[in-house]
Amino acid sequence: MESVSALGERRAAQRTAARAPRPLPSIFCAARVDLERIFAIKPDLILGWRSGNPTADLQRLERRGFPVFVTEPRRLTDIARLVRTVGTLAGSEPAAEASAAAFE
Repeated sequence: MESVSALGERRAAQRTAARAPRPLPSIFCAARVDLERIFAIKPDLILGWRSGNPTADLQRLERRGFPVFVTEPRRLTDIARLVRTVGTLAGSEPAAEASAAAFE
């Protein structure tokens, strides 16, 4: 999540140059999704973990119109690929590429 947070902070900085970027809120845990908080902050992208987040919660978010990207990394080699994918989804390809390359 640190890599994703870094990508989000860079993206936030691009959107609001007048404001310092703030860390992305963590509103998921392994067993529960804080749906009301998600509804309130209206994120551009929600990242989910297939075996770690309740499927019903993720489906509810999708039905409410939120873009949800669900992943399930199984090998270390998956991490760099997923950082690149999330960077593309978040519009932060250069930062994602740098983070993925550093990980490899």
